Order: sequence, then C-alpha cells, then structure tokens
Amino acid sequence: GNTRRTELEGSAYFEVEPDAVRPFTVEADGVEVRVLGTAFTVDAADTSDFITVRVRHGRVRVTGERGDLELTDGQGARVDRLTGEPVPQAAPSVERWGDRILQFHDAPLARVVATLQEVYPVRIDL
Repeated sequence: GNTRRTELEGSAYFEVEPDAVRPFTVEADGVEVRVLGTAFTVDAADTSDFITVRVRHGRVRVTGERGDLELTDGQGARVDRLTGEPVPQAAPSVERWGDRILQFHDAPLARVVATLQEVYPVRIDL
C-alpha cells in the first residue's frame, strides 16, 4: 500500500525510516502522529487524560481535533483526550526509550510507582 499506519492502545517506542512515498502514521484515540523519519514514543495509556508524544530524534507531526504541532529532537507534546488540543511539553515526567529504559523528570512518586509496576511484574507498597 501507499501508507504505513498503525493504531495504538497503551505505549510504544518507534524507530522509523523516512519514506516520502509511504508515510508512517500512529493513531491513538483520535490523535494522529505522522512520522517524518524519527525515533519517538507515544503514551496513550488509559490511565491518563492525555496522549503524550516525545521525539528522541527526527521529526513528527501530532494532530488532534483542535490543531497540530510539529516536533523535533527532544521536544514533546500532549493532547487532551477531551478537547483534542495539542500542547507543547518541554520535558515529560516519564520517558520510555525502547527496551525497559525509563527516565523520570520531576515525576510524582505515585507516577513512578505506577510506571514501574506497569513495566515490571512487581507490586510496590509504600
């Protein structure tokens, strides 16, 4: 076909080669992330009111019902599930880069614990 398209529930990390003839698009709960040759994450976990996109390197275009944003190296955005409005986000609290490598930036402890329990088969009691 002329497109490379996938639907996402949950979170995923992608490394995508550019292909002008066959663009790669990720759709998550009405939000479209169009790849322009890059490595990036999309977090569309049901536990959040937002869909978060973070670009490791390259470029993507994030499109919600109320607009779109183009992101490049190190940039992020989140899209409100209710309004569909994409908003730039300098540094998300949690980054997932591939095979169980996590980075937390000023994240609340509850978010850290929830993420660790989601990624690893453990229960953490505080």
